[in-house]
Amino acid sequence: LSIIPRRQARPQLASLGVDFLGVWLDQILGDEGVMAGSISRGGTASQETREIVTKNEGLLHYDVAAGSTGYLLVWTQDSGLYARRFLPNGLAVDDAAPMVIRAAGVDSRSEISAVWNGTRFFIAWAEGEIGGEIVGAFLDLDGAASPPQNLTTGNTTSSPSRANPHLAWNGREFLLVWDAFSYCPGVCGVGLQPSHAARLSVDGRRLDDTSLVLSNRMSGQRVASNGRDFLVTSEEEGGATARLVRSEANGLAVDPPIRLADYWALTDVARAGDGFVVAVRYGDRAMASWIGTVHIAAGGDVTSRMYVESGSGGIFERPAIAVNATGDVLIVESDVPPLVGSQRLRSYLETEMRPLPAIPAPPIVTSATVVPDGIRVSWRQPSGVVSGYVIEARRPGTSYFFPVALAPAEATSFFIGQYGTDTVRVRAWNVAGLSEPSAEIGITSPLRGRAIRH
Repeated sequence: LSIIPRRQARPQLASLGVDFLGVWLDQILGDEGVMAGSISRGGTASQETREIVTKNEGLLHYDVAAGSTGYLLVWTQDSGLYARRFLPNGLAVDDAAPMVIRAAGVDSRSEISAVWNGTRFFIAWAEGEIGGEIVGAFLDLDGAASPPQNLTTGNTTSSPSRANPHLAWNGREFLLVWDAFSYCPGVCGVGLQPSHAARLSVDGRRLDDTSLVLSNRMSGQRVASNGRDFLVTSEEEGGATARLVRSEANGLAVDPPIRLADYWALTDVARAGDGFVVAVRYGDRAMASWIGTVHIAAGGDVTSRMYVESGSGGIFERPAIAVNATGDVLIVESDVPPLVGSQRLRSYLETEMRPLPAIPAPPIVTSATVVPDGIRVSWRQPSGVVSGYVIEARRPGTSYFFPVALAPAEATSFFIGQYGTDTVRVRAWNVAGLSEPSAEIGITSPLRGRAIRH
């Protein structure tokens, strides 16, 4: 999206009409700030792109939403929450100074969310030094903000904190999705956490006394509505999933999870007609990395999966997706293109992608023989498109297999270390995922011709 050498990351995307508004973090000569600009339906950034926040001091999270006559960009800085409006062509309405939604008290470590409900914008954020509650406020088209209101029930510092809210509007009510976890003392990472969902009325009141627990171990939730139901995407152990959430007379109901990717994956989701389209950024640094789409119909069925290879270095960068009024699907993600060397934003049209192949069949392992300094594992190639193989081993007295080596697609045998193992198996992989494991085979000695026992 830019020919100037710089680091670009963390894109957000929205569409009003035919074109799109992209927002991202941009680094120029050591200074970091949020950039925003119009992107055409062909994926080309306008030269009107301009910097919004010149420095990244205390700036952590932002979101963009499309309204009826323009866009709204919201961001946290220090402990405040700020907003700026944009015209459909990407030019800022509030050019002099940003609107102050909340001057202090915002947990700037938490993600924030903004959505349009047909008449005004609704914004949600976490309030408090340790992420105590989710708070929301409305913003009218003229820039007038309503008083903040609590969107979650009260809790003390010893109970789970609420953070990372995300909103969607189905024409009648909002769905609010958030994390419930406890910040740990000192510096430590926050991994998979319980995720909750609740409905809010058109004026932001809670409709559900008890929130729905979507999962006890998930992160990175994103949510969209098709005008009736909601789709929540997330990262979980072993890959990414989507859950269709239905608003019913007696509360929320959730369908079983839909598997989006077997690899490490980050997602975003948008409405596509009467269904949904999910952007999936996935892969493995030792294998490859891809950007793809998954279309999910209103009833929850997967109707298509598309993909394209992407540059390296951006596996841990979430993609952004939006669909315009003519049905064009645009994805923006951050990676390191070949020969460039710096992390840059790249746009993809879904029309540039290819259908996802089937997951390969499992290989047939023929032998696992002790050789000097290791083990030689041999197999027969399976049917289907194969990009490589994962060799897994098990230690004596355990039931868990762990990966020990990656072999190229053309390989039919591979050398691995001893690893104190007595059993191995092999999986084939491609862009669609990992095959089922092969049959397990014991490691044999060429001199004795029998399985080794430890």
